[in-house]
Amino acid sequence: MSAATEPGGGGVEAYAAELAVEYSRWTIGSETLIDRASWLEGIDGWLVEGWRVVERDTRMLEIRILGEYAATRRIVKESYVGPNGERSSSRSALAETWVRAGDGWRLLRVDANPLDDR
Repeated sequence: MSAATEPGGGGVEAYAAELAVEYSRWTIGSETLIDRASWLEGIDGWLVEGWRVVERDTRMLEIRILGEYAATRRIVKESYVGPNGERSSSRSALAETWVRAGDGWRLLRVDANPLDDR
């Protein structure tokens, strides 16, 4: 996810600022593409329920800047804590496309492949 979803993070508004208007997400193996509005609605609900990212480990495999676009590949493991102290975690391989926006970058597309949580 994003630092915006950590305790004290900027919440869904800060998360939204990291996404391009045309953002989409696909979890490999599913038949559903999630657009920006749907993804942010899900994140907002998750935050309202009291869930937060409490630990994140990222292993960057590749970054390629191609003019106005950048492609990244990374492995991310995150740990979460819920409103009653319950814990959960996930590990995924992510292939991302970023687009230059002014003096920064916005996430345009994510293809996520869930991995065994090791």
